[in-house]
Amino acid sequence: MKKNNKLRSVERVPCSVQRRDALWQQCMMGLSAFVMALPMAFVPLQAAAEDADMTFRVWKVLKEDLVKQSVYSVYHNIDKPMVSVLVEAELKGVEVDKLQLQKLSQFFEKN
Repeated sequence: MKKNNKLRSVERVPCSVQRRDALWQQCMMGLSAFVMALPMAFVPLQAAAEDADMTFRVWKVLKEDLVKQSVYSVYHNIDKPMVSVLVEAELKGVEVDKLQLQKLSQFFEKN
C-alpha cells in the first residue's frame, strides 16, 4: 500500500485549536484588507477603460465627418504622425530661445 507523504506530513503538524483559530483570524483579516483594497486598485483602470471606450465612440462619428469633408487624409498623414512628436516634446520639454521669443513678441505687437 502506497503512503501519501504529503497527507502524513500535514497530519503530523501539531497545532492547538487556539493557534489554528488565531492563524485563521489573521488570514481573514489580511484577506479582507486585500479585498477592500481591490476596488480602489481598479478605479483608475475602470476610468481609463471608460475614457478609451468614449474616445472610440466619438472617433467613429468624427471619422465619418472627416471623410465626408474630404479632410481625413490631413488627419491621417499630418495630425496622427505628430502625436508621437508632441508626446516626446511634452515629456522631455522644449528648448526656447528667450531673445528670439521676445523679438517675435515685439514684432507681433507692432503688426
